[in-house]
Amino acid sequence: MTNEENNSAPVLLVGGRGFLGQALTRRLVKAGIPVIRLIRGGGATYSERNWDPEKQILDSEVFKNVRAVIHLGGAGVADKLWTPARKEVLRNSRIKTTELLVGRMMSMSQPPPLFICASGVNAWAGGETVWSEKMLGPDSWAQDFLGKLCRDWEGASAPLAERGDVRVVNLRLGLVLDRRGGFLQRMEQVFSFGSGGRLGNGRQHLPWIAEEDATAAIQHILETPSIQGPVNIVAPQMISNRDFTESLADVIGIPAFCHVPAFILKLLPGGMGPVMLLKDLRIEPETLKKSKFVWKHPALQPFLEQLFMPVVNPEEPEEGSN
Repeated sequence: MTNEENNSAPVLLVGGRGFLGQALTRRLVKAGIPVIRLIRGGGATYSERNWDPEKQILDSEVFKNVRAVIHLGGAGVADKLWTPARKEVLRNSRIKTTELLVGRMMSMSQPPPLFICASGVNAWAGGETVWSEKMLGPDSWAQDFLGKLCRDWEGASAPLAERGDVRVVNLRLGLVLDRRGGFLQRMEQVFSFGSGGRLGNGRQHLPWIAEEDATAAIQHILETPSIQGPVNIVAPQMISNRDFTESLADVIGIPAFCHVPAFILKLLPGGMGPVMLLKDLRIEPETLKKSKFVWKHPALQPFLEQLFMPVVNPEEPEEGSN
């Protein structure tokens, strides 16, 4: 595929119906990049193709003349309590789907030249260390459930990276914030009931990124051949749980009086509380900075103020006016 052909070729997107996938589709299409979504079940449109990862059904034809495969699929880690059965769903929806995609691409003599696969900042060990991509190594992995999940998820794409003719990027995503879905939408609902407040001592850092910047970063990676391997997809500003709580309360005008003690959160099944809500993650987006990526929303407070800015409708014309 020539450079001209590659620039006009579509992206094959897995997880395109999710919160981030829908936003990425809108961005890429607006930028003139065609998107083909890989979906489960019937009813595929002209811009969609069917697959069934549970039954290992995936036609290799979907990969032909594609500039990149972007895998954002996976069951939501915060959607349900972590029972043993739920943990199995979280693993299978990520690792088995990635193994199927990678397996089909490995069987091709000329696979798509780029594979971008989601991962998460919970791959990092956490604590007081500031983690950047230059610190990758055996000691950088978290040893909790999400850390091992991310390790195995990224490991599923390793055969493509070792092959040599496919650029592989693992998106270590922070909390992607937008009012239309995800973490911020849930927090807005919590605050609206007067239940907002810090978790534990509130000092644990919370890696975040505006949805607009997350999708821009993925497009930037798509168009920057030098980027490969794990990439931290977070804003440059590090904030604590307390900072986030106070900023959101200030912007929406609802006090955050509630405080959930750490011992209560530790009672959640499967270690969910300490991993999801109490872990201290100080993450530096070094790769994005070095590649000259520019954040539109680098700081939380101005971003939230813009996001929650009241929409002012123009006044209705007076009756009888021209």
